[in-house]
Amino acid sequence: MQAYKVSLEFDRVLEAIAVYAKTEPGRKMLLNISDCAGEDEIARRFALVNDIRFLASYDSRIYFDNLEDYRDNVRKLKIEGYFIEPALLYKLAQSLSTMTEIRSVVFKHQQKYRVLWDFVKGIPSFKNIYSEVFRAIEPDGAVRDEASPKLAAIRREISSLMSKVQSKLKELINKIKERSQMPQDYVTIREGRFVIPLPSSLQDRVKGIIHDYSQSRSTVFVEPLSIMGENNKLRELKESEAAEISRIISALNELMRPEVNTIISSFYVSFQLDMYCAVAAFAASKNCENVKVSMEGELEIINGRHPLLTEGAVPLNLKITSEQHILLLSGPNAGGKTVLLKTIGLFCLMVKAGIPVPADPSSVIPYMDKIFVDIGDSQSIAANLSTFSGHIKFLAFMVSQIKNPERTLVLLDELGSGSAPNYSSAIACAIMWHLAEMKVRSIITTHFAGVVNYAYSLPNAINGSLEFDVKNLRPTYRLLMGVPGASYAIHIAKNYGLQSFIINKAKQFLDDSELKYEQLISELITYSAGLKSNMQKIEGELKNVEKIEASLTEREAKFNKTRDEIE
Repeated sequence: MQAYKVSLEFDRVLEAIAVYAKTEPGRKMLLNISDCAGEDEIARRFALVNDIRFLASYDSRIYFDNLEDYRDNVRKLKIEGYFIEPALLYKLAQSLSTMTEIRSVVFKHQQKYRVLWDFVKGIPSFKNIYSEVFRAIEPDGAVRDEASPKLAAIRREISSLMSKVQSKLKELINKIKERSQMPQDYVTIREGRFVIPLPSSLQDRVKGIIHDYSQSRSTVFVEPLSIMGENNKLRELKESEAAEISRIISALNELMRPEVNTIISSFYVSFQLDMYCAVAAFAASKNCENVKVSMEGELEIINGRHPLLTEGAVPLNLKITSEQHILLLSGPNAGGKTVLLKTIGLFCLMVKAGIPVPADPSSVIPYMDKIFVDIGDSQSIAANLSTFSGHIKFLAFMVSQIKNPERTLVLLDELGSGSAPNYSSAIACAIMWHLAEMKVRSIITTHFAGVVNYAYSLPNAINGSLEFDVKNLRPTYRLLMGVPGASYAIHIAKNYGLQSFIINKAKQFLDDSELKYEQLISELITYSAGLKSNMQKIEGELKNVEKIEASLTEREAKFNKTRDEIE
């Protein structure tokens, strides 16, 4: 998987989805899911997942019991003379039965779930194959008597002859016991032939062939001449039985051989379906939706939630218009900026893979050909790179590789960090200038006031921050568009117990303009929070007014109806 996808934790999202896969090939397909070529393919995958979700919710589930990957075994049937052994034939038949049942379940609802039916209709019914296998073979691989009339007849004859031979041998043992001591009086088999165990001292009492001795040589295993003919007949019958079993297994293999390509393709479709069923199950568990896809770079997230966060996370609401290309986020650490970056990046990756995202369906996610991500520490001991050098190397590569700005997304966390603030800030501004000039959709986080100020000079850039509760000194994770963030470093340091004389001295090292700037932002955020609270109150009052209005309208209608009846 590409490094930028790992940086965005797309691998972890796929692993979370893969938990719902029922087959190992389906799980592997999911972990290596391909990107869609464009909007049409995304729409098809969305529609397929949607059909699966609705089928499972309202009509029937699709089961993948006993579906194992036997494609390699089936593929070998193309080799002349190759045969699949009975035990494996039975397991393969179970898989063919499962695939037939998958087709049957979807077929029943084909008019309702057309996209799903189009996906599975290439799987034919394999009933003629698996029913023959089940009729002929036991689960452990033993061939059943019912496999053929000839086999049943041979086995009946073998059973009858074996009973006859055993009866004769028991009679012989009883006669010997009448005249001599026999510590062992049972019938057994050696080299495929019935024999009786005799003490070495009694071996002359019975005419026959010695087939074996005990370890101490005190016992001999003798085939009496009196049953030699029956033993010979039994051997012939056993050979006939083996030949008939071989013919049956060959016939079952020949039944499959013409269908090799169809069986292999059906396995592939079934495992793909398992992958999409896993996506559907994950989507249902996370309330994911089929969002709108923009090929023009438009981005609007409504009530978006990071797919790996638990319930209760503050939803993300974000809109970047077609005229806005750069969103610059500032504010304190641990405020949620990095999670916001990853959420946006993940939504783009999920949509490109045809995976519904945890956001309102009216959200708009852009289709991006390239995504450049620089999140976290780029330090590399192996490459002898410092954190700053690592970031610069990435930025140089990024600038050289942007070929199609309209289909490129840039996500930069802590742009310019790792060196002297004035120089780092200058490089950050230069990068932002270039991205703005090229009109590349970019989400950038920074702690540099100079970069925040520079964003105001760019017509297609907008500042933003994640709301911070100054009173309680904790983030609320609510995005504020148009409002830059303050660092709150002094406030946080004081809250965590840094001595007041240190705090006061620190303030002396700050310019008055910096203190006023941070105070202004704090007041702006507080004012914004107040406006939001007032708006919520007004919206609540409007809803009450609407309810009262609806109630009055209903009463008026009833009154008019009653009056008309009286008149």
